[in-house]
Amino acid sequence: MTGGAKNVEIFSLSSFEKARVTNVVATPLWGVMRGSERRVANGAQRRGYRGLRITRCLLEKLPAVASIRASWRISIGVNTAENFEMRPAGVDDVPVILELIRDLATYERAPDEVTATEEQLVDVLFGERPAAEVLLAFEGKSPVGFAVYFYNFSTWLGRPGLYLEDLFVKPDRRGKGYGRALLVELAKIARDRGCGRMEWAVLNWNEPAIKFYLALGAKPMDEWTVFRLTRDEIARLASAADTAATTE
Repeated sequence: MTGGAKNVEIFSLSSFEKARVTNVVATPLWGVMRGSERRVANGAQRRGYRGLRITRCLLEKLPAVASIRASWRISIGVNTAENFEMRPAGVDDVPVILELIRDLATYERAPDEVTATEEQLVDVLFGERPAAEVLLAFEGKSPVGFAVYFYNFSTWLGRPGLYLEDLFVKPDRRGKGYGRALLVELAKIARDRGCGRMEWAVLNWNEPAIKFYLALGAKPMDEWTVFRLTRDEIARLASAADTAATTE
């Protein structure tokens, strides 16, 4: 949505009755997201990330701001009505998850970089030791976006944290508040599971997304620098350690 404010009617399926909110603008997230921002289109050079964090205090407040529940209907204007639903993904949703991953890669003009398969996703997401969880978003019966997240841990807080790996809304479905709805639902999950904070990364040049995150109350972690080892570098480091151990 790029125009002015519109009236938005939210019909919650919880105990909340119909409420009218005026002067609401659903903010498009442009790349909607860090996952989209990790790989710069056409092989352009990466420019670095800024980490962002939402503290537990804000996690307690953020869900109440939006009054959004896990299943709700939103109508914008008079004649437009669309069903929007969010739910956790199950193993039967793996084809949908892979489709959204490929949509994200296509949006980034890097479809050939996706090597994940349905078999891999079944194992890593729904196997004996799931590595992450997925929250799916639907408009009617059509998948329109997803959030992929997992948990880290803060030794100082003595609490888990929720780390948002990917948040993506299909480009033709943006501007309807779906990205924000996914973030609010994640905040509710983090709050209810006792997380001390919620974190993700954003590319430094993505000013629209940064402004959106700041408006949510997220704080940039400018004093931190993120380091990464790729799969090949992990293998190289592990081999070096094995070699050193055998030569001592």
